[in-house]
Amino acid sequence: SVTAGNNGAVCVGGSIVLTASGGSSYAWAGPSGFTSSAQNPTRSNATTAMAGTYTVTVTVAGGCTATATTTVTVNSAPASASNSGAACAGGSVTLSATGGGTYLWTGPNGFTSSAQNPSITALSAAKAGTYTVTVTATNGCTATATTTVTLSTVSATAGSNSPVSVGGTVNLTATGGTTYAW
Repeated sequence: SVTAGNNGAVCVGGSIVLTASGGSSYAWAGPSGFTSSAQNPTRSNATTAMAGTYTVTVTVAGGCTATATTTVTVNSAPASASNSGAACAGGSVTLSATGGGTYLWTGPNGFTSSAQNPSITALSAAKAGTYTVTVTATNGCTATATTTVTLSTVSATAGSNSPVSVGGTVNLTATGGTTYAW
């Protein structure tokens, strides 16, 4: 009897292992133009385009042929990362992630968090940079995404018309902002 099988659902990037038995030679055909003459071929670096029905044509004793099929599932863990935008020193930035069941963030200055949307408080130059989230979907597959946290810098200048004579008017000037408090 001719049989065809596979190693079960795999994650994107994993290996699809096809199996067949019952004959002396094998001819596999499947999604994305896949062909193989191996009895038990492997497709490495699986993509979702590799999912679907695989058919094996088996040559049995006496030169007769028989076919069998197996369906391959390739799961993914879509991941995306973003943040609330540049903030000034001492401010805070919220990281955001989507795509999974659990989240693990890592970043500059030893930052780690298992929250989906953690905040970075007391922002400083040491805390600015690239943050990476590893998303583990409910199907067990993982994926990563990154976002860059930027520290806003303000270049301010102040000046005056000093020195002035006693009784004269002192004019103060400032640039670099939108509001000023003297």
